[in-house]
Amino acid sequence: MSAQHTPGPAMPEGMQAVSKDQFFALLSADPRDIMPSNRAPDYTTWETKGREVWGWTTPGWKVPRAPVQFAVLRSAIAKTTGGAV
Repeated sequence: MSAQHTPGPAMPEGMQAVSKDQFFALLSADPRDIMPSNRAPDYTTWETKGREVWGWTTPGWKVPRAPVQFAVLRSAIAKTTGGAV
């Protein structure tokens, strides 16, 4: 019996895939208060208090077997690191 692969949602446009370590390093480097939002069942958006999306992760709360992915807005990467990831 083989394990079934549950496909995850597509990464939103304007996002850059990063490793888990890179994601949390960028999050720590950003001075804004960025928190996860669980409004979507199959992914999590990471947003500022003003609801500006900063990042995106999977799996969400309803699809625990989806692939683990981390992504950050390209503009947030450029702002925090000068473009280097």
